[in-house]
Amino acid sequence: MCASSVAGGTGRYSWNVCEVCLKFNRKLASEHGVSLPLGRHSIMNGYGIPISATKRIQEEAAKDLLHFLDVAGSISDWGALQARVLFESVPSWRNEPYIKLDRWEAKFHLSKVKATSRSVQMFKDYLRVDDFKELLS
Repeated sequence: MCASSVAGGTGRYSWNVCEVCLKFNRKLASEHGVSLPLGRHSIMNGYGIPISATKRIQEEAAKDLLHFLDVAGSISDWGALQARVLFESVPSWRNEPYIKLDRWEAKFHLSKVKATSRSVQMFKDYLRVDDFKELLS
């Protein structure tokens, strides 16, 4: 969500966000009943199609899975946009064809408190709210 560090890994059961954003997503779920599907695999986000279920339940599960894919794609696009914003905030990088990971993370590394603040703001921006209490209405 914040694009300040590498998230996940190469496995299908990796998270698509950094540890700070993942912890905040869990806090958001416990305090406000809302969480974003940040796991790379649908099962990590509670979505699957039960093979032994009735046809109606399978159809509903398929709809839910397709919705998950839309949201996951939106979150991925959001992350790419945030990475672009951070990249463009460093004018000296414009003419460089590649920025090494250690340089990126060194440039955007924040203390734990500031990293949490950035994650909170990115979630608010993505969800288009000023206060998470708005999600409860």
